[in-house]
Amino acid sequence: MGVYEARVISHQKLQESAYLLELHCPEIVEKAQAGQFVHLKCSETLAPLLRRPFSIHKTDAARGSLSIYYAVVGEGTDLLSKVSINEQLSVLGPLGKGFQLTKGKNVVVIGGGMGIAPMLFLAEELSKNDNKITILLGARDKEGLLVKDSFARFTNDLQLATDDGSLGHKGTVVELLKESLQDNPTMLYACGPLPMLKEVKRLSEKEGIPCQLSLEARMACGIGACLGCTCKGKGEKYYPKVCSDGPVFWAEEVDLSE
Repeated sequence: MGVYEARVISHQKLQESAYLLELHCPEIVEKAQAGQFVHLKCSETLAPLLRRPFSIHKTDAARGSLSIYYAVVGEGTDLLSKVSINEQLSVLGPLGKGFQLTKGKNVVVIGGGMGIAPMLFLAEELSKNDNKITILLGARDKEGLLVKDSFARFTNDLQLATDDGSLGHKGTVVELLKESLQDNPTMLYACGPLPMLKEVKRLSEKEGIPCQLSLEARMACGIGACLGCTCKGKGEKYYPKVCSDGPVFWAEEVDLSE
């Protein structure tokens, strides 16, 4: 972990509120693991006061760059959406605990909404280890799946779901997962909204399939000092911090019932 000045290489507006930001920061790229995140100062000004956490969407070792796929949801991301090429941004990272990678297994990668963001990096790393990869991506509508083509080169089985039926299966990504379980996967990886993760966890427990979940949480410090992103863990007195104990947990480590 370190603090680095990263130069903006590219900044694409994918739709009204979704962006793809590429930063030159070889120091983080060299160390980053799939599932980790960075804590980014969203502008060169003093506002907003706190950094914002962003999953690492992908890395490019040759360019020394990392990419962030994000949506504008508040002050910080609104300011970030206005940064230009060659601007310098302060980046803290890589942070958190990433996914544990399998080798030579039959795995299912599930991303829902902006939970799609860290799953591209994961898919690429899994593809290097001779895994058979099924990728399931879900969103409210087709605009939420604008990065789908980036996943296609890592799998022969990319399935899409939208709530409104504008692209792929009309329904939820969990419905796709239920069908994929017939192929007897040996590992599930998931990131997305809490209701989705609850269902993925329930299905993994029912079928006896190991499952890793990447949780989303509001973070202030990003390094486990402020206790602002604690979640309920297994056991009455275990409250892990999403930023430092996660964001990736084994499904049995966390209690998502509340």
